[in-house]
Formats: sequence, structure tokens, C-alpha cells
Amino acid sequence: MVRHEDRPPAAARPLIACLFQEKRHRNKWYSGTSCAKALNTIAGPGNEPIDAEFMKRAFKNNLIGDGEVNAIPFSTLGLYPSDHQLCARFQGRNRGINIMIGRFPTKQLAEESLDVHDWCAIPDCYRNELVELIAERRSVAAEKQASKTKIQRPKSANPRSPMRKRGKSAHEHPPQPGPDPNSEKRKADEGRKEADDAVGEDDKSRPNLFYTLFGRAGKLCCGEDGAVSIQDLRDNLEPPNKNETETNRRHRFERGHVLHGFGASQYWVPAGATGIASNHLTRITNQSKMIDRLKNLFKGMQCRFSDEAMRILTIFNLHNMGGSDEATEAIIFATVKAVLYEIGLDVSNEKVAHGCPSRRTIARWEARLAVEVIFSVVAEIKKDDPKWLSMQLDHGNRNGIDHLVKIVSWAGYDEVTAE
Repeated sequence: MVRHEDRPPAAARPLIACLFQEKRHRNKWYSGTSCAKALNTIAGPGNEPIDAEFMKRAFKNNLIGDGEVNAIPFSTLGLYPSDHQLCARFQGRNRGINIMIGRFPTKQLAEESLDVHDWCAIPDCYRNELVELIAERRSVAAEKQASKTKIQRPKSANPRSPMRKRGKSAHEHPPQPGPDPNSEKRKADEGRKEADDAVGEDDKSRPNLFYTLFGRAGKLCCGEDGAVSIQDLRDNLEPPNKNETETNRRHRFERGHVLHGFGASQYWVPAGATGIASNHLTRITNQSKMIDRLKNLFKGMQCRFSDEAMRILTIFNLHNMGGSDEATEAIIFATVKAVLYEIGLDVSNEKVAHGCPSRRTIARWEARLAVEVIFSVVAEIKKDDPKWLSMQLDHGNRNGIDHLVKIVSWAGYDEVTAE
């Protein structure tokens, strides 16, 4: 088994590369001393310090000469994106900085860059002070915790206890334990507590981290004090879509994401898409279906109005007594055209004319409505079973109207009154 101290310094390269994950640290040179301080700060107190000499030995075997840049692809380190390079340049002892380390997209850009930056890690003098401060705070917290812990001691019998009776102490006649009236309630509480603990265990194993990595979704369960590695994120990714090809796979890698909100929750949405609440989506879907039904009315060469719609038009057309069918046809066309204009639906005049009822359809529905009225009246007369009927009518051919107005009356029973 290889011990940690037996590993070669080159094993620290992936850890060094992780220092440059943020965009603000890319395309910059950092001295080996500043990178060593950053690793020491991340490692925390109690770990062996890392110095610039260790950083130099981590890249010594791959450095060719003074001032030359050695580029190590991220793919060999198990990091993404794989086309980036972890670069190192050895300047020599006479120049003050022995080694520079940085992350660059190409080796050429690393060779052209000359500026060296200092890391924002805590210096060694302040780091020691920070370690001492943390140790003091831990000791103070431990003392407070110890003071809160109370030692339970058995209570002694009170000589003036009211349990003394007839000159005898309470110890001579100890009370006999009787049935506990709250035993059933206690058992129910214990069962409820066990059920809550079981639910709590399920909650602990339930996924609580939902993420997106390279356009693929993933989820896993992470405790409050747990840690997640890059490998954990990869292992818990959902399988890719079945219709994924090389083209849309490349788009999935390159597509950005936009932050959206749903109440107090936040989530990432791929660029070009948006999130919407379920109730709003249902409302929009229903409205879209209504618009589709309205557009379908004007796709054919004939009127597609339902019987109910034609019955409504015919009934209200009776107020146009004496009017021509041509005028009724024009009024219906103009009304439909005005409604389509108000809702912003572009339908040509020809399609609207084909979809509206013609003069022949209007005349046919007038006769059909008269028959339906007679049938309904006859059904009502048969239901009441009257003995006598009376009829009132006037003569026709008045003002060009060639039909008679007939009013039929009879006596019947109201079902509510009869009961």
C-alpha cells in the first residue's frame, strides 16, 4: 500500500489545477509560493505545509529548460473542459520566482503572457494567528457545553414531608404503584415518534441536490456536513436523451443557462427556453384550443357552425322581421370579421365568407326552427292532456309577409302546484 508521503509530487497536479476553476484565475500566471499558500489555507491547520520547492518538484520532470512552458492537458488530469492546459514555467533562481503556474486555453497564450500575480491566500504569519484564534474559540465553546451539562443526583427524603402520618415515616409504608391512566397515551406517543423517526430516515436518503452538468440533469443526497466530488456528480447524472446525436450533443455542451425563479425556489433553464407554472400552462393550453377551434371554422368551403350556433342566429334573426336574407348574411359576416380583427386573428375575407352561413342556409334554418317549435308545443300539449284548445291568428299578406301568426292556448296543470 502506497502511503501519502510516498506519493510523487506530480500527484498534486490535479489539486493545483483545481485552484484555477474560477474564471477570474484563468489566463494568469501565479507564483509557486502564492499557490503553495493557497493550498495550505485550504488544507487548514494541522497539515504539513507546502512550499514553492514542492510546487517546483511537482513539475520538475516535465520542464525542459529555463523560460520554457510545459502544458499539461486537463483531460490527463480528469478535469473539464478537457481542451484547457495547466501550464508551468521555470524561471531559474536568479530571477526571484522559481516557478509560475497558470491555466490557459492554449500553450501559445501562456508563452505570450508575462504578468505574474499574487494569490489572495492568507500569509503564514496571519495563518498562525488564525489557527490560534480558532483553537481558542473551540475551547471556549467546549467549556460552555460542559457547564450546561448537569449532574443528576438522587433527591433525599424531606423530614417534613406531608407523607408522614400517624407518627410513621413514609419509608415504612411506601406507596404501591397503581395502574397508569396515561399508559395508552404514552404508547401512542412512542409509536408516533417511531413513525416520525422512520420518515426522518427516508428524508435523509431522499435526493436534495438537483444540478445540471454539461446540459445533463442529475440528483443526489448530500448531508449538511457532507462533501460532493466531481466524480459523484458524474456518477449521478441521468442518462442522455435517446435522440441525442453528435450535433445536439455539442450544442448541449455549449448552450448557456439562465436563472429563473418559481416562488422562493430558483432553477437554471437552458438559453432559449423558459419555465412556466402548471396552472398558467393549463390556461394557455385551453386558450390555444379555443383559438384552434375558431380557426377551424374558416378552413373549409362551407359553413361549419354547429346546430346550437345556427339555432341562436335564427332565433335572434326573428327580430329582423321583414328584413332580407341578403342583409342578414352581410350582418353576420361583418360581425364575425370585427371579432376576428379585435382578437388579432388574420383570416382573409374569402375564408370568412365561406365560413359564415349563406342565404340558403339562413332560409333553411328558419323553416327548421319553425318545425322544432311546433314539435316542442305539441309535446307540451300531449303532456298536459287538455280537453279544449283555442287559437288566435290574423290574416297574412300584410306588409309583404306571406305567413300567418298563430297563438295556441290551452289549460294545463303546473307540476309543482299539483303536488
